[in-house]
Amino acid sequence: MYTFTTPLEERPLFLNKFNPTLKVICAILLLALTFIPVPAILQIGFLALVICLWISARLPKKKLKPITRTLLVLFFFIFLINWLVSKNPGLKIDLESHYHLWGSDWLSILDKGWISKYGDYYWTHGTIWGGWVDNKLLTEAPTVGSYVRVIINGTKYYLAYSSPWYGLSSQVLITSVSVCIKLFCMLAIFSLLVNTTSTLQLTYAFEHILWPLKWIKVPVTEISYIIAVAIRFVPDLFAEANKIISAQASRGMDFRNGRLVTKIKAVGSLVVPMFATSFNHADKLSDAMEARNFVPRAKRTKYRHFPCSASNWVSFAILICLLALFIYLRVCKVIISPFIAIDCFNI
Repeated sequence: MYTFTTPLEERPLFLNKFNPTLKVICAILLLALTFIPVPAILQIGFLALVICLWISARLPKKKLKPITRTLLVLFFFIFLINWLVSKNPGLKIDLESHYHLWGSDWLSILDKGWISKYGDYYWTHGTIWGGWVDNKLLTEAPTVGSYVRVIINGTKYYLAYSSPWYGLSSQVLITSVSVCIKLFCMLAIFSLLVNTTSTLQLTYAFEHILWPLKWIKVPVTEISYIIAVAIRFVPDLFAEANKIISAQASRGMDFRNGRLVTKIKAVGSLVVPMFATSFNHADKLSDAMEARNFVPRAKRTKYRHFPCSASNWVSFAILICLLALFIYLRVCKVIISPFIAIDCFNI
């Protein structure tokens, strides 16, 4: 039995008992997986994996609220910028070179309206709500409207489309959702690493990962400790920011209502207190380290050791296989999803 005040390394949970070095490497691999363009069903599966890891860590729900709020704000701005700037319906050519592993081929889905055929090439495009798209490829640039250009074997082809300022392209919606899923996974992975790993474990991990740099006289121990402390203080700074927001709100500052300019000014009032709090934390930490006679360059023995269990190596091997699968699907341009209209923008 444990409480949230129990030290992280003493909690009897899988992620907390995970070897710190392998945990950091796995977190880096998960972040790499986040940014590999893969079919939609794999993105959803990866999102489910991250959520399962979060649940298994048994973190309090309040730690998920800042991530959700940040994600909603980012989605709004990403969608708004894409909507105002991009009206491109998207265009994918030569889809016949991609393999579909869902039990059907390209010819069987031509009748569904997702894929069109032009000569020897299969192609697809998104829709524009409020505009129109020419459903055939043109060998000459259209005289009016906008167009997407692509070169096939030295020949230029064009897809003509027209959209007013308020027109919304399906590609904009797909891109915005896809980017937000990736951002959520990235923030959740980073939060999992920070909230399941103590400063001591992070220092241990970074020191082992950067160990080869000792051969070229790089101060690995100092760098490891700096990185570990910087990462470990991120949740504390978020907590301090929430306290400052509550204190400002009690004095009449409104962060939620009012015009955009008013909200920007309200957020600006957090800058000075946050800097002061950060420097205060740094002073206290340096005083505590000096009181304990901490000498960065001194040779230090290890009081704690973190062995790698068989389950750690199995988890690492599964992650390597998953990374190899994602890279294979991306390089070989393989689609294993029924969401053809969505996946055609990612291959």
